[in-house]
Amino acid sequence: MAKSVYVLSTEADSGKFVISLGLMNMFGQSFKTAYFKPVIGQMKSGEEDPDIKTISNYFSTGAEMKNCFAISGDYCTLEATNRGEMIDTIIEKYKLLEKNHDWIIVQGTDYFNTASAFETNLNIEIAENISTPILLVIKGDNKTESEILAEADEMYCQLSSRSILMAGIAVNKVAPSLTKMLLYKLQNKFSSKFPVSVIPCIKELSNPVMAEICRAVDGVLLSGKENLLNTVSQTIVGTASVKRTFSQIDEPALIITSADRIDIIKTAANAYHSGNNNSIAGVVLSSKAKPNEQLLRLIAETDLPVIFSYNAVFDIVLSISHIRSHISFEKREKIRQAINAFEKWVAKSGLEKRLKEKFPYIITPHMFQFQLMELARKSKARIVMPEGDDPRILKAAARVISLKLGEIILMGHPDQIKSLIKQDQIGLDLTQVEIVDPINDLDFELYSDRLYELRKKSGLSRNTADALMADASYFGTMMVYSGRADAMVSGAVYTTRQTVKPALEFIKMKEGKQLVSSIFFMCLPHRVVIFGDCAINPNPSVEQLAEIAISSAETAQIFNIEPRIAMISYSSGQSGVGDEVEKVRLATEIVKSRRPDLDVEGPIQYDAAVNPLTAKTKLPGSKVAGKANVFIFPDLNTGNSIYKAVQQETGAMAIGPILQNLNKPVNDLSRGATVDDIFNTILVTLIQCGREDSRITKTFHSRKTAAILGR
Repeated sequence: MAKSVYVLSTEADSGKFVISLGLMNMFGQSFKTAYFKPVIGQMKSGEEDPDIKTISNYFSTGAEMKNCFAISGDYCTLEATNRGEMIDTIIEKYKLLEKNHDWIIVQGTDYFNTASAFETNLNIEIAENISTPILLVIKGDNKTESEILAEADEMYCQLSSRSILMAGIAVNKVAPSLTKMLLYKLQNKFSSKFPVSVIPCIKELSNPVMAEICRAVDGVLLSGKENLLNTVSQTIVGTASVKRTFSQIDEPALIITSADRIDIIKTAANAYHSGNNNSIAGVVLSSKAKPNEQLLRLIAETDLPVIFSYNAVFDIVLSISHIRSHISFEKREKIRQAINAFEKWVAKSGLEKRLKEKFPYIITPHMFQFQLMELARKSKARIVMPEGDDPRILKAAARVISLKLGEIILMGHPDQIKSLIKQDQIGLDLTQVEIVDPINDLDFELYSDRLYELRKKSGLSRNTADALMADASYFGTMMVYSGRADAMVSGAVYTTRQTVKPALEFIKMKEGKQLVSSIFFMCLPHRVVIFGDCAINPNPSVEQLAEIAISSAETAQIFNIEPRIAMISYSSGQSGVGDEVEKVRLATEIVKSRRPDLDVEGPIQYDAAVNPLTAKTKLPGSKVAGKANVFIFPDLNTGNSIYKAVQQETGAMAIGPILQNLNKPVNDLSRGATVDDIFNTILVTLIQCGREDSRITKTFHSRKTAAILGR
């Protein structure tokens, strides 16, 4: 079930705020509901966004303005802002609201440039990153039926191609004559997928009030301050006789006339005070000269809104025609009308049913990064890094320390590390890290003795134990084994073999597991998926392949990714034959029998696993095909080749390899790893420390630990 819905329009003045008000009323009656605008217009000091203010006042949410939006700026500011930083800020603000609310109504941007593909794409990207179903609002006024249908189809295709889920479509401000037929055609096209609604143009909602007219004409209010919320349904230019001017009025009217038409002004004031104020909303006077004394005396006693403008009558009419009336907190009658329109015309039951469906939670790279930071911060773990004399390691460590995500132990000679920090101007506070030089460390002999005891039955001599313990990888692994560190990250300089071999020798595997395997988190442009095994096992057996799949799914769950496993082969379903296909088929059956709770499909080709259209053809009805997020490759050659190809072609960031099934986390880096790669691997390792059940027994205390414990 979704916990939020994103109200998205593709242009200005679509009436999407009517939908937001209706949703707030719908969910707010039963749930603690928040209203969030990721991006609002540029606000001056002390100003408040009118939509947020209206929701907060009318529904008494008690939310502070600063918590209801993330970014403030005009069109130019938004285009110039770093998109990644913008998305990260939005995610952070959204997640804070999510912690304390059952539902969040998210409203897209207000189209500061009135019609901007940039803003549409920005809204789609925001919805994608917070994994929120979109309720698309299409502006229907001044559009033909075919134009509206084409726009709905185009947006549906665009959102579907990005795997963004649609809560529904609402077409607003539709000409009443088109309403029934348009609804019929939309239902024929989309009702099997999601609910559709058509809202006719409701004049009362779009009509301006006198306060808006005063601003639009640069007017000076002469009277009627208390009645500036009078709604204008009709505009009349008073150039004819009094009788002819007033005979045109059949609903609350604004009269625009010259400031010297005392007869019209007096008649309007009398009509307003005689009880006919339902027919007169206000008056706008035009003159190049200041209001004279006769005019001021005439209106001194009236509470009819009278506005004076130096603009010509034609310019006043033009300015009023461009007014986009907003529903604001003081217009309570308009708010009620908007909610009533939602209740009457929107397919509420269909929308509620759609939002209660189980939506696949798609994690984008930005959301994944945010979750890594949040989960890592909870672990409070200590990570040992044997390659402390590499500038990349030092820069990544500096970031971890500055963000207070965990503790870092660097291995290397202290003077050399200090020199590197100074030389490369790395902002690492060495008082916040521990530096370990293996040969000179107090625990060197203890660790060497322990290694000998653990490995002597395998033919390890004491001299060899001393030599191995002088190696940073062995020493760091022993620090993890002993409990002096919680995990190790290495491989920026050392090979995979140098990193993994010590862990296999004495940290060893979890009980019940057959092998250590690896996965990569592949941060694709619009989602994060898992590839395994691309680094450790060259040619796994049927049993091993099944275990790699189960272990990879368990890793996915640790990182809040709901696993949908694709067992990759060169054929899909029953279409292919051969030893390699049979291996994948048998492994898939083992996964299903051991873990019936997991969604798994195999054998399946890569295209059928990722492309919904291909999936419908090759494996119709599959829960995994077209939406897989855990990809298990039949051998190392296939896995490594595909991961490299995807990385190069898409620009995806690959985090890993992340090792699975060790008693304590030890993770390998690529020797070409960037600072970002290393930082992200540290985050993943910190999370493994906090989430995985560490079964290794701490069989001895180091001398350093013993000293701390007073032993």
